[in-house]
Amino acid sequence: MDGEFGGTMAAEHKRPWTGLRGSTRRAGRLDRVEVKILVPESDHGVLASALRMREAPTRRVYFLDTPDLDLARQGLVVRVRTHSSGGGDSVVKLRRTRPGPLPRGMRWSRNVSVELDALPQRSWWTTAVACPLRPAVVRAAVRGREPLQTLISAEQRRFLRAVTTTAHPLRELRVHGPIAVTRMIGEIPGDVGRGGAGQGGARKLVLESWAYPDGSRLYEVSTKCRPARAPRVAEAIRHLLAERGIHPTSEQQTKTGASLAHFAR
Repeated sequence: MDGEFGGTMAAEHKRPWTGLRGSTRRAGRLDRVEVKILVPESDHGVLASALRMREAPTRRVYFLDTPDLDLARQGLVVRVRTHSSGGGDSVVKLRRTRPGPLPRGMRWSRNVSVELDALPQRSWWTTAVACPLRPAVVRAAVRGREPLQTLISAEQRRFLRAVTTTAHPLRELRVHGPIAVTRMIGEIPGDVGRGGAGQGGARKLVLESWAYPDGSRLYEVSTKCRPARAPRVAEAIRHLLAERGIHPTSEQQTKTGASLAHFAR
């Protein structure tokens, strides 16, 4: 199984993100890298306080899949969000442990992006097709007043048909969620993690707390950057956490992987 859901962790290295430079060199198209790590709740609060981070708009996240999570088992994710600041979106993602070609006819779409999710010991390649949505449309669909298929664009449907082995991937969708997401935003301090000489701009750091329906939570520290900057940015995150005595949780996975594993239980 190549998708994240149900996969196993690779052998750990002594230092996190040691394979990141090689991963970015393997890429064909790669739009950005997201360096991310899960931390305990107490360390999450320590970092937020130390960096004087500011609150950002909250989100509500839903995953759409069959009752048995058939799409997730193929490495496919259908995620829908609303934002407290207004607006919302849906995204259909294909997640793999190795880079692969984009489906024909979608290579130059402005709605398609390719991202590397870089965890400390493993990376995931994500091809995503996004579509903006009005919050009222999302609420009507997840509450059963409109079909869930209304949240998925024609372009996203074409993508699903191109990459899934399921004959009718949208026919048996149900809602998994919601997950309440709170966010805080700050900057990586010092020169490390900045754009570099002549580039300017501090590197944004995001702290997220995902609260599941059963009351459990996960806490993530993350930042996004251009592929060429990823090894340096990962080193900045590593230095920042070590300097403050912050240790990662024992099990590292993406928020999507953790969420789908939660709903599978």
